[in-house]
Amino acid sequence: MHGVQRVSFSLLIPLLLVFAPISAHVAAQATTNAPRFDVAPCMFTLPDGHTEGKTVVCGYLTVPEVHANPAGPRIRLAIAILKATAAKTQPDPVVFLRGGPGGEIQPEIDTFFDRETADADLPFPRDRDFIAFEQRGVGQSQPALNCPEVSSQRLSMANDNVSPETKTDRIIAATLQCRDRLVGLGINLSAYTSTESAADLNDLRTALGVPQINLVGVSYGTRLALAAMRDYPQIVRSAVLDSVFPPEVNAFEDDGANFNRILTQTFAACAAAKSCAKQFPNLASDFSDVFARLNAQPIAHETIDRTTGKSYPSVYNGYSLVDTITSDFYDEEGVLDVISMIEDLKQDNIPQRLDSSKADVNILQRGGGLAMYYSVTCSEETPFNNRDLSFGNVEKILPELRPRFNALLKVTYAVCDKWPTKPAGAFHQRVTSTIPALLLSSSNDPATPLLYAQSAAMGLPNGILLRFPGVGHGVIYESSGCGASVSRAFLSNPTRRPPTDCIAKI
Repeated sequence: MHGVQRVSFSLLIPLLLVFAPISAHVAAQATTNAPRFDVAPCMFTLPDGHTEGKTVVCGYLTVPEVHANPAGPRIRLAIAILKATAAKTQPDPVVFLRGGPGGEIQPEIDTFFDRETADADLPFPRDRDFIAFEQRGVGQSQPALNCPEVSSQRLSMANDNVSPETKTDRIIAATLQCRDRLVGLGINLSAYTSTESAADLNDLRTALGVPQINLVGVSYGTRLALAAMRDYPQIVRSAVLDSVFPPEVNAFEDDGANFNRILTQTFAACAAAKSCAKQFPNLASDFSDVFARLNAQPIAHETIDRTTGKSYPSVYNGYSLVDTITSDFYDEEGVLDVISMIEDLKQDNIPQRLDSSKADVNILQRGGGLAMYYSVTCSEETPFNNRDLSFGNVEKILPELRPRFNALLKVTYAVCDKWPTKPAGAFHQRVTSTIPALLLSSSNDPATPLLYAQSAAMGLPNGILLRFPGVGHGVIYESSGCGASVSRAFLSNPTRRPPTDCIAKI
């Protein structure tokens, strides 16, 4: 979900012997509608210590755009495989599913493929190949449903000191321009959904010739994993569901309230802790004061487009501060970052990180996978959320947060009203499955609260739900390595409860 936000599979014979038969198999399938995997140069720079074709294998999985029409248009999904390093390997790979929807896999590649990272920090056992699966419509997959129209529009407004509400109409128009362009290219936007992506996972298993797969999903990736567990239960050996975003929840009714809960919880926790209360006795009112002052006197600064390296004049106002805070809470140190950000701005100490703040990511994003986000959201989420209740709940949160979440709702509903998708019907129901599953939840998650994991667990009798204190969105990334080690132990033996002693030490 939203965002926040690695790769591999195991074969049991040497690389050359494996991929020679695969190439022959692909050639034999060239005139059929069967899914196929074609080895190709890696789409990213390999970290030090890796050799393409040996420790990492990349390529493309070719699948139908619409699985119900196998003779129709076909698309290609980018795949990267980190080979197992154990002396004895297992045949069922681990497949990583990133969040979003629309999140690219590159950040995970950079982290999970780094051999300098200790095994204890990796959320998968090294006796299995690890597959980074670039979902349809995202990143290096073809087509990539990017919306540069939206990125350009955001850039053009970066130096405008206006409220989020005044920007929404232009963002809506730019998003619909993106829709028109993609449809004009012959892309069927209704095909980029969790149901079709779950079928892609089945095609991946078929093309690689492996008996089963293990799934590790984070945020929206958990929804995709649950879809695969529902539609293709025979192919999934086990699943790690981190920061669970199940299909039955009504996220847009909850979105603002979830962030409001974390922020007010931070204010209350600081007031209850003697050392924090002594240093920051008025944190809640400081936030309100800084918000108002930044809107009255915004900070001029340079924003760097990280793709091109080009700098743009920009303004940082109170709404930018809210963007930064809501992004900060996704991270493990988010609470501390939020407190320091508020107090630095209160003291007129402009943080050095301001020029590369996470708020700027929202401004300068390349529109990557944005159309895929709307294809999923407009099919699986907005049709089942009560629109009036969604907006009504925003009126119950802190006044400083309301403009941001009202704007998000306005854009989402306006775009979805005109997006070429249909409601996903039965998809928006709790998944029931006996597949072993490990559900990870964090007490400080601003987007997927414990309640979501508890809801999903109701349909998973062989599920194990673990709650981690003081961690943001994405438990497997937390710095102690506890989330990773628990996941790794579970994937090695999903029928046994993994050791959890490390949770108490976080």
